Amino acid sequence: MKNIVNKNKIVQFIIITCVFFIIFFILHQNIVYSSYYYEQKNIDKVLTSEDVIYIDGYTKNGNKFTLYQDNAYFKIKSPIKAGSVKINLKDIESNQADIKIYYSSNDSMYNEAKTLTTSINSTNKSAIFNIPSSIQNEYFLIKVEGNFSLDNIEISSQNAVLEKIGTNTSNYLIFGLIDLIISSCISLIIVLKNFIGKLFLKISSIKKEEIKKYLFRIGIYILSVVLILSVQVFFTKQFIAFIDGHYIINTMRLSFSIMLVTLFWGFIWLRGSFKKNIEKIFLLVSLSVGITYAIATPMLQETTWDGGIHYGNTIELVYADQDKLPALDKNVGWLEISYNLNDMNSIKEKYNTNYYYVNGTVETKDWSLVSIYNSLGYLPHSFGIFLARGLGLTFTASVLLGKIFSSICFSSIVYLAMKRLNTGKLVMFILALYPTVIMLAGTYSYDTWVNAWMFLGVAYLFANIQEKDKFISLKELLIIPISMFIAIGPKAIYFPIMLMCYFMPKTKFSRDKYRYIYYSLTIGLMFLAIISFLVPFIFGVSSGTEVGDTRGGADVNSSLQVRYIISHPIEYTKILLLFLKDYWSFGNIADYSTNLAYIGKGQYSIVLIGGMLATLFIGEENRLDKNINNLFKVFTILLVFGISAMVASAFYVAYTSVGASSIAGCQPRYLLPLLFPVAYCLRNTFKPLLIRQEIINFVICSISTLIVTYILFANIIMIYSIY
Repeated sequence: MKNIVNKNKIVQFIIITCVFFIIFFILHQNIVYSSYYYEQKNIDKVLTSEDVIYIDGYTKNGNKFTLYQDNAYFKIKSPIKAGSVKINLKDIESNQADIKIYYSSNDSMYNEAKTLTTSINSTNKSAIFNIPSSIQNEYFLIKVEGNFSLDNIEISSQNAVLEKIGTNTSNYLIFGLIDLIISSCISLIIVLKNFIGKLFLKISSIKKEEIKKYLFRIGIYILSVVLILSVQVFFTKQFIAFIDGHYIINTMRLSFSIMLVTLFWGFIWLRGSFKKNIEKIFLLVSLSVGITYAIATPMLQETTWDGGIHYGNTIELVYADQDKLPALDKNVGWLEISYNLNDMNSIKEKYNTNYYYVNGTVETKDWSLVSIYNSLGYLPHSFGIFLARGLGLTFTASVLLGKIFSSICFSSIVYLAMKRLNTGKLVMFILALYPTVIMLAGTYSYDTWVNAWMFLGVAYLFANIQEKDKFISLKELLIIPISMFIAIGPKAIYFPIMLMCYFMPKTKFSRDKYRYIYYSLTIGLMFLAIISFLVPFIFGVSSGTEVGDTRGGADVNSSLQVRYIISHPIEYTKILLLFLKDYWSFGNIADYSTNLAYIGKGQYSIVLIGGMLATLFIGEENRLDKNINNLFKVFTILLVFGISAMVASAFYVAYTSVGASSIAGCQPRYLLPLLFPVAYCLRNTFKPLLIRQEIINFVICSISTLIVTYILFANIIMIYSIY
C-alpha cells in the first residue's frame, strides 16, 4: 500500500510539474525579445529638410543641423493625419542621442502629455513613433540631441507594426531550466502538503446551511457595491467622464469604493476574530487598502523614494536571463507625470500604445551571487511584471500588477508572522498598518520585503523564546535565521539583528545537534550577509576607488570620509549622537508612520502614537511573557539602537560630504524594520490593566484602519483622481 501511495505521489508530482512548466514556459517566452523591429505598413508622404517650418537652437545648412543652444528644436507640418512618423537621420556625432517628438493639432499647443521619446545612435539612425489616433495630429515639434543631418521624414496614415524577433537558443535553455526548477518546487509543495486532497475534502464537507450563508453574503456584498457606485455616478462628477468621444471610469474612486464596502462587511463578518485572531483583520485591511494604494498611486514611480531606481532594478530581474532589456523601463521613473486624471489617462494611453518602439534596448547587468542576494526584495514586483508581460497585458497593467503582487506578498508574510505570535499581535498590527508601510507595499521599493520578513523572523523568535519548555520544530529552527537573512538581503547593514537568535533557550532543542545546526546556520548566514556589503566596501575604500552615492553631492567621497572619522573620533561621536537624538525622537514619528514620500505627509500621526502608547501601557495578561527575561529586553533595545547608529554611519560615509557636521540622506523610514522588537520589549507585562482584550483590539484596530483609509482618501484620491 505504501508503494502505491508513493507511486501516486510521484505521478502527481510529474503531472503538476508538467502543467506548471508549460504555463511558466509560455509566459516566459512571451516576454523574451532579443531585439525589436518596428516598420511602417506603408509610406504616404515623405518630407525633407526643405519642409521644416520653424527652427530654434540649430543653424541649418542644407540638411545639416548644428546645435548652438540647449533645448533646440524644429517643427514640421504633416499634410495628412499621421498614424506613424519615421525620422531618418545621418551623420550623428554622438554614440547615443535622445530624440523627442511632440504632436499636436495646433502649432502652438504642445505639452509633455503628448510626447514620445527614444534613442538613436550611429548604427541605428532611424526612429519610428506611433501617433495616437484619438485626436487630429498635424504639427510635430522634434528635438534631437547634438548635431545631425536630416535625411527625410516618412509619414504613414497607419500605425507601425511590431516585428518580434525571437531570442537565441542559449537563452531558451536558461529560462527553460529556471521554469523547470520553479515548477518542480511548486509541485513538491503541493504534493507534500496534499493541497489538492485537502481542498476536495474541505469542499465536500461544506454543509447546505453554510452554502446559503455564503451565497447571502456574496449577494449583499454585490448589492452594496452597486449601491455605492450608483451614489458615485449620480451625485459626483468625478466617477465617470465623457472624454475624447468615449466614457472613462475613474478607476481610483472605483477601487476606493469597493475597498470601503469590503472593509465594512469584513469587520462585521470577522467580528469574532477581534478576541484572539486579529491577524485575520489585518489581512483583510492590509490587502484591501494596500491594493487600493497600488491602484490609486500614479503609474509612474517617482511618487515614492527612489521609485524609478527600484523599478529599473525590478526590470533587470525580470530580464535577468536575457541579453537585453527595454530601455524605457530603466527610465520610467523620470517620465512625465500629472496630477490631473485626464492627463494621466493620456500618458497611460501613450505608453500602452507606443511601448515597444519607443524602447530600444540596453544591456542587462552582469549577475553575481551578491547582486542576486541584494535583489531579493524585487522578487514580488518582478513576478507581477513577469506574469503581466507573459499574458500580453499593457505596459501600465504590468506596472500595476508588480505593485499589487508586492502588496499581496507583504500582507501574506505579516499575516503569518502575526498568527505565530502568542502576545504582541496588536503592536505588530499598528506598525504594519502605518500608512507609510502600506504605501511602500503598494509601490516599487525593497523596504516592503525587509519589513515583512523581519516581522516574520522576529515573531517566530519571540514566540519560541516564550515557549521555552516546548521543543522547537525543525521547520521553525530554519525559519528564524533564514527569514532574517532573507529580510536583510536588500539592506545587509541590518545584519546584527541576527544576534538576537542566540538568546534561544537551550531547553528548546531536543538534541544537541539541533542546537549546533541552529547556531551554525545563524552565524553562517550572518557572515554571508556581512560579506555581501562589507568586503566590496572595504576594498573600495582601501583602494581609494569607493566614491559613494553621488546623489549626496559632489563632495561625497567614502574613502576620505572614513579617514575623517578615524582621525576625528570624538567629533564624529558627537555628530552621531546628536543625529540619533532627533532620529528616535517623538517629533520624528510622523516621518515614518504617515509619510507618503513625494505625495506628502498624512495626518493624525499623533493618534497612532497615542494608540501605540496605550497598547504598550495596557499590556496583556499572558504567563508566557514571563519567559522573556529583562536581560534579553535590554539587549534587544541596545542592539536596535546600535543598528540605527550603524545605518546612520553608513549614510555619513556614503551619502554625506566629507567632514560635514550633520548626517544626510538617512531617512526615518529606515527605522521601520527595527520598531517591532523595541515596542515588543517595552510592553507592560507586570500588571496589565484588566480590560477585555477584544475591546482593546477592536478600538485600536478600528483607529489604525480609519487613519490609513482617511490618509489614502485625503492625500491621494482627492488629489490624483480629479478630471
